Amino acid sequence: MRLTLRTLLAWLDDTLPPAEVRQIGQQVAETPLAQELVDRIHRVTRQRRLTVPSDSGHEGVDPNVVASYIGDTLTAEQVAEYEKRCLTSDVYLAEIASVHQILSLLAQRAKVPPEARQRMYHLIKGRESVGPAVPRTFSPPKEAVAPVSVAAWAPPPVPSRSLVERYGPVAAALAFIAILCWSAWLSIGTNPKPGGEDLALTKKAPLANDPGKAVVPAVGAAKDANAAKAVATEKDAIVPVPDPAATKPADPMPEPDAKAKLDEVKPIETKAALPAGAVGVVGKADEGILLRHNPDANSWDRLVAGASLREGDRLVNLPPFQTPLQIGTSNLTMIGGGEIKVLAPGVGTSARFELVRGRVRITGSLAKDPIAVPFDSGLLKLTVPPATVAGLERVSYRAPGDKLPSAPGLRITSAEGTITAESGAASETLAAGTSILFHAPNVFTAKTADPVPSWISDTGPSAADQERGKRMVRYIKPNLSPIVWLVEALDDENAEVRHDAISALGAVGSLDLIVTSLTKKGDPASRKAAIAVLRDVARRDAASADALRTELLRFGGSPEWAETAEKLLVGYSAREAADETNQVKLVNLLKHEDVGIRELALEALQAISRRGDSLGYDPDKPQDADGLKAWQDLVQRHELRIPAAPKPK
Repeated sequence: MRLTLRTLLAWLDDTLPPAEVRQIGQQVAETPLAQELVDRIHRVTRQRRLTVPSDSGHEGVDPNVVASYIGDTLTAEQVAEYEKRCLTSDVYLAEIASVHQILSLLAQRAKVPPEARQRMYHLIKGRESVGPAVPRTFSPPKEAVAPVSVAAWAPPPVPSRSLVERYGPVAAALAFIAILCWSAWLSIGTNPKPGGEDLALTKKAPLANDPGKAVVPAVGAAKDANAAKAVATEKDAIVPVPDPAATKPADPMPEPDAKAKLDEVKPIETKAALPAGAVGVVGKADEGILLRHNPDANSWDRLVAGASLREGDRLVNLPPFQTPLQIGTSNLTMIGGGEIKVLAPGVGTSARFELVRGRVRITGSLAKDPIAVPFDSGLLKLTVPPATVAGLERVSYRAPGDKLPSAPGLRITSAEGTITAESGAASETLAAGTSILFHAPNVFTAKTADPVPSWISDTGPSAADQERGKRMVRYIKPNLSPIVWLVEALDDENAEVRHDAISALGAVGSLDLIVTSLTKKGDPASRKAAIAVLRDVARRDAASADALRTELLRFGGSPEWAETAEKLLVGYSAREAADETNQVKLVNLLKHEDVGIRELALEALQAISRRGDSLGYDPDKPQDADGLKAWQDLVQRHELRIPAAPKPK
C-alpha cells in the first residue's frame, strides 16, 4: 500500500482494517521520512498559538478543498498540490490532522456515563421526560426531585491576598541585595595597613639556593621572653638546602643568527586545539550547508563553523557548497554533494576518514604521519607534505545493460607538489598534475598525466555557484528539519534552485522524493535533475542499486513500471541498442501515460541516435503528433542507430 498523507492520517486515527494497519506500520518503520512526518503531525496537533488557516489570498485554501480531500473527491493533481501545501506549512497540516481526527471520533459511538444521561433526562420538562419510550440504564430515584431554580451566573469574588503574599517577595529581594552589598564591602574594605608587624611579615627571606644561609621567615620584634625564645629556636632549626644541579640556570638567549634559524623552521600554520573528546572541527565557510546524521532520531542536523566532530559522525555537504574541515591534524574540504565518515586517528596516522561518496580536497600540513582512508577491504595511506594540494574522488561505474555496478575505486590526484600513496606493499609517488586509480585491497592502476580538475585547483566556489548558494540559503529555517525546507525549495521559480534541492535530497538519501520529482508534470528541469541523481544511485554499489529498485517498486505500485524505469535509468548496451525491437519499444514508450517514463525514453533515444535535439517531441505534450512521428519515421527507415565509425587500420 502506497504511503500518502491521507493513509498516514487514517493510520494514526485507527480507521483502517487491521491488515492495512500492520502494513502501514511496517512501512513507517522502514521509511525515515514517514516517521519524521508522523512525529511532526503529533507535534503540530499539540502546538498552541498556531494561526488560523486562511481561505483567501495567495496562500489561502478553500474549506471545500479540505472537505473534498477528506472525502477523497479531488483529482490526483489537486491532491498532490494540497498535500504539498500541508507538508510545507504547520498551519494546514495541523488543520487537516485535527479535522481527520474529529471526524474519526464522530464515527465512533460516544460513551456517556449513566449519571450524565439521567441528569439530562431530568432537565426535560414534560411527559417526554418520563415516557416509557425513553431508554434508561437504571431506575430513577424513588423521591421526586423538586425543581431547583438556577441562579444567574456571576463571577466569583477575587480573594484578598495576605501580607506575606503581597510584600514577601519584595522584602526577600531587598534583603538579598543588602547581603550582596555587605559582602562586597567586606572584600574590599579590609586591606592590610603599611608598617608595623604587617610590613615586617612582607620582608623577603634569604634565597633558598644560597648554601650559606638558612631560610628563616621574618617576624616582628619580640615583646616578651617567650617570643624571643621562639625566634631563637626557629633560627637554630636545620633547613634542607636544594641541590645546586636542580637549580641550573636557564640557557642563554641565542645569538641573532641562531634566532633567525629558529624563525626559518617555525611552522607555516597553527592548528587549533581540538575540543576535549573531539576528533575534528568544522571550519568557516561562506554560505556552506553541512549536515550531520542523528542516528537516534534518524534525522539530519545542520552544523555551523566551530562545531566539534565525534568519531563515527556521518557528514553530508550539500551542493553546490564547499565546507572546510579539520580532522586530526589535517585539513580537507568537502566539495559539492559529498559524504564522509569521521574516524579517530590510529597509531602512526595524522587523520582518518572514510570517503563514502563524492570528492574532497586535501591541503598539506606539517604532520609527518600519513592520512588513513579505509576503502572497501583495503586501507589507503596518503602523505601530503606542506604546500601540497591533493584531490580524492570516489569513482563508481555501471556499464549500460549491466545488472549490477562494478567495484568502486578512489581516484587520487596531485595538484601541487609531490604526494605518496601506499597500501600494503604497493606504493606510488605522484608528481604535480598526475592522477592514479586505487582499487581495494592494494591495487593502483590507470596512472595518467591529465589537466588538474577545477574542483581541486580552485580554492573556492565560482561566482555562479556562490549566487546559486545564496538562493538556496534563503530557504533555511533553523526550527525545521533540512528535508522540510529542501521540499519547499522544490517549488522555487528558478530551475537551478530546484536542481540543487533535488541533488541535496539525493545526498541525504530521500529517494522517495527524488522518484516523485521524476514524474513532475510541466517541469523538465526537475525531471532531468531527478534522473541524474537516480542514475548516480544506480551505479554506486550493489546495496544502492537494491534500494533504488525497492523504491521504484514501492512508488510505481507494479513490477512492470519499476522494471521499465530501472532499465531506462541503467541504459542499453551497444548490442541492445542495435536491436530494432528495443528501438520500437522505446518509441512506443513516448506514448506512455507517465511523464517520467516518457522523459527517460526520450533520453534513451537521443543516446542511441547520438542526437542533441528531441526532433520536436515534448514529454509534457505527447499528444503533439509531429515529434512522435519523427521518431517513428527514423525507426521505419532503419536510421535510428548511427553505426560506429570504423577503426583506423
